Amino acid sequence: MKLQKTQISIDGLFDALSRGRDAIKEAAEIMVALADQDPRIYEKIIKSQPGISLNLLYTLERVGRGTLYDALLFDNSPGARRLLTMPFSQQKEYYEKPIKVVTMVSGKPTQSEKPIQQLTPQEVRVAFSDTGIRTEGEQVKVLEEISRPHKAQPAQRYEIMPDGTFIVHLPETAFTPSQLQDIYEQVKNKAMKSLGKK
Repeated sequence: MKLQKTQISIDGLFDALSRGRDAIKEAAEIMVALADQDPRIYEKIIKSQPGISLNLLYTLERVGRGTLYDALLFDNSPGARRLLTMPFSQQKEYYEKPIKVVTMVSGKPTQSEKPIQQLTPQEVRVAFSDTGIRTEGEQVKVLEEISRPHKAQPAQRYEIMPDGTFIVHLPETAFTPSQLQDIYEQVKNKAMKSLGKK
């Protein structure tokens, strides 16, 4: 595709992204309508279009059914990835407006508002609980827990092998959801590298 000079601008970029987002919404609506008409539609689509992934079809249906906010498909930030696990109403609310985040500045907790796309992985772990955004007090407690020195474990709690295999060394080991998300990302990256994919 040869671009026109008028397309090569910031406005041109966002216009193209907007058209892409509108197309995703339309495809999602079509996917829902097809799924409602035919319970074997996934099998038929994959048979007629072998290059399409089952994951993409499930994602389109989630967008069409209103359980996945479509803007999250275009955002791979830690905050956006965390929103994928939350109900649609919270996905949309927290994605569209800044959230209150507590950080330590010179040893004192300081609250600020940040867009979800600008949160660091640690800020995501501090700000989000399993049910939504933590209060300022709850975030302070999490920060204190993170900064508190912990006794060393007698052995490694877990290990991720070069091929992505995840081994838990201590049977009583428990992980928080944010720790599991971090482990998942590490396992995925190592597994992809072992398969020769980037």
